[in-house]
Amino acid sequence: MKGNPENNIRPTRIRIVNPTPKSSQPERLIHDPKPKKQDKINLLILMLVGSIILLILHLLDVWQTLLPGIFNWKHLTLIQAVCLLLLFILPTIIYLLIKPQEIEKLNLKINPITGLLSLLIGFPFAYIMAAISFIISIVLHKIGLFQNIIIFGKEMQLFPINNSLYRLVFILIICIIPAIVSEIPLRGILLDTLLVRKRQINAILLCAFITGLLTFSSQEFLPYFGLGWLTSLIMLYHQSITATILCHFSFNLTYYYLIMRVKNLNLSILNWLTIDLERLLPIIGKVLIATTIFVPIFVVLSHTKRINPIFDSDKIIARHSKKTDGNNTLITFALIGLVIIFILYVTVIK
Repeated sequence: MKGNPENNIRPTRIRIVNPTPKSSQPERLIHDPKPKKQDKINLLILMLVGSIILLILHLLDVWQTLLPGIFNWKHLTLIQAVCLLLLFILPTIIYLLIKPQEIEKLNLKINPITGLLSLLIGFPFAYIMAAISFIISIVLHKIGLFQNIIIFGKEMQLFPINNSLYRLVFILIICIIPAIVSEIPLRGILLDTLLVRKRQINAILLCAFITGLLTFSSQEFLPYFGLGWLTSLIMLYHQSITATILCHFSFNLTYYYLIMRVKNLNLSILNWLTIDLERLLPIIGKVLIATTIFVPIFVVLSHTKRINPIFDSDKIIARHSKKTDGNNTLITFALIGLVIIFILYVTVIK
């Protein structure tokens, strides 16, 4: 005789299994209660250490000890080489040795059109920033807030510029090498670090601010703040360090060389103590022309963008999860240190 079917049903235990294994989660989002010592290393701290050493060398005036005599192109070359070594080259090498995985983020590939546009945009933008800084310095001098107006071509005057070899050395030391060794750490490494911990606009402005501070010059702060802003945007749009290097190079070439060597671009004004609006009108006109060149290039360059990493959901989550990260404190500390050193350079050394 068959029993009641309801009495034959056996209870079954149901085991719920997480369909997503832990190993599939992005490694950078897994919270590590005990972060490794190498995770606490910050590139900006290493740059601050280099800045302090450089400041000490300036205070001790080691340049005259190494090269006695009148300040000339040899002194300038030595100072430039030491500055690049302490501020950018050594900090970057040490940082990449400690964190070799960061090398994978340095993308050197570039679309030819992007490369050409990045190179071209630096020329008008450099003239715009140089002219704005020049006019602002005149106004500040008039009202007694600035002692000296901007004088362009001081570095170039130290080189026998009519000699092709010296001209090549000048362009190499002042324009090409600084563009390469500064963009790799600033836009290739530091910007990415700031984007994870700051909002996009704050990260861009902070990276630009640091770029201006590392000039340690009141006359060059504003132009290179603008350059830092532009190259940060290019890095965001195209994710290519080569693009930012090309832009930085053309900016340097215009700011340190073309402004003085090309007659129609010259910003020097004789008898500047009696400067008035009529004498500024030609410069204002040139700025407007440079702006009409810059804006279309910038629009085209921005519309040829490949990717904007800020809209990557993983990075958004990572950014919010690291608001209490110790690296934020280190970045703030290093930034304050760079501001203090910048003030010392402006008020004591230069």
